[in-house]
Formats: sequence, C-alpha cells, structure tokens
Amino acid sequence: FPLTGHLAGYAGLAPVSDDSAAGHGQGHASQACNRTLRWGLIEAAHVVVSRGKKRAPRLVALHERLSRRGSKNSAKVAVAHELIKLVHAVWTKRRPYTMQPPARPGSAPQPDAPQQD
Repeated sequence: FPLTGHLAGYAGLAPVSDDSAAGHGQGHASQACNRTLRWGLIEAAHVVVSRGKKRAPRLVALHERLSRRGSKNSAKVAVAHELIKLVHAVWTKRRPYTMQPPARPGSAPQPDAPQQD
C-alpha cells in the first residue's frame, strides 16, 4: 500500500462521501472492504479506548472529543482509522512504534524520556 489512504480504504476505515448536486452528505465508512481487518482494528480501538489512558493518551483524547460531538461508534471508527495510520507508518518506516514522536529536522536534541510500562 503506497499511501495510508489506500490501506485505510482496504480496511474500510476511509470515509466515503455521499455528495450530490443537492448538497454534501455525511461521510461514512465503506462496506466494501476486508471485513476481518476492519473488525480487528475496531476491536483494537475498543481496547485502546477502554484501557489505554496511560499508553495511548492521544487516541483516548480523540475518542472522548468525538464522543461528545456525536456517536461513540463513529468515534471508535475514528480511533481505528488512527491505528491504521500508525500501522502504515510502522510498516513503511520499518521501525518499532514508540510513544515519543521523532525529533523534527533541525530541532535541538531532546533528552531521552523515561519509558512507560
């Protein structure tokens, strides 16, 4: 999968628009996908949301923010979409996942943060 969007589309986690001449429709997840992969990612999102406050605070915060605005299920699909983006990044860069993002080019070196277990 050359781009993250291709993998998200294969997993059925990329939004599909219902645009027409009359207006713009609500984006929803596609049903034409690898259903097993989609199921697994949504189950992983459920675990992250329910138990990942310390290990994945950014994903938990995303879920809480989207849950306040709309459906909890669509918020969970959004977390699964973020997970597929992480999977694609790990695959393409061939590096293990770390909680700390890499330093930006040209920035001062940061001291190593303690690992959370």
